[in-house]
Amino acid sequence: MKHTKGPWKAVDNRTVRTVDETHKKGGLIIADVAGYSADNTKANTRLLAAAPDLLEFINHWSGHDLNCDCLDEGSPRTDCTCGYDEMRDKVIAKATG
Repeated sequence: MKHTKGPWKAVDNRTVRTVDETHKKGGLIIADVAGYSADNTKANTRLLAAAPDLLEFINHWSGHDLNCDCLDEGSPRTDCTCGYDEMRDKVIAKATG
């Protein structure tokens, strides 16, 4: 089974769409989240919109030998050059707002 190609975006606090500027509404609807409290709906919408990015992150890093020094416990992470921290932080920010 294949999912709809990402990226996806939360266009309001309850709708997830594909990113497609050629579509008259900016993309096709992936999900319309309803039936929860406003806070839960907003959080669920963000998490759904981040799903393709989360999958890409997992697929990308699961194929790597994670021997980067910046991934060692207790070591300074301010000079990471492998891209792990940057990609991780971007995906988490999209998923959590």
